[in-house]
Amino acid sequence: MNILRVMERARNKKGIEAIVGAVLLIVITVVAAVLLYLWFTGYLTGTASKAPQINTVQQFIVTGASISSSGQVTAYVENTGNVPVTIAQANVLNSTNGAVVCAAIPGGSGSGAPTSPTNLSPTSVSSGGSVGTVTFSCSSPTLKPGQSYTIQLISNSGVSAEYTTTAS
Repeated sequence: MNILRVMERARNKKGIEAIVGAVLLIVITVVAAVLLYLWFTGYLTGTASKAPQINTVQQFIVTGASISSSGQVTAYVENTGNVPVTIAQANVLNSTNGAVVCAAIPGGSGSGAPTSPTNLSPTSVSSGGSVGTVTFSCSSPTLKPGQSYTIQLISNSGVSAEYTTTAS
């Protein structure tokens, strides 16, 4: 009988060891899942809080524009982004076919023809909802009163905005 009792105890110990092993595996799995969850939510929170800092693209719209009978072009630019906008080029486009009728760049000294840009001034609009006025003149004889033209402004980063108006 002693042998049977020893064998019975040995069987019972193996059963307890299996239960303890299973409980330990469950505890390790739960702890690993909690650590993974905490790491992942911390990573997402950190990434989301940095998102506004990543957006450094120039954003602007042309809120209005006019072309006078003397060829003076005035465009009103609103900065809708969070970085300053620098206008690097302005074009007057034929609204019908999109051809460039007049061009302007900072420091330009030409007549305004596409191959001979005129001077563009001023060229910067600070950030955060600021509005600036960009002016240039076109001595190109192709600007006709009563005809519709599109004013296109292009920033130094290649972002463009347009506004269609009628020459007076």
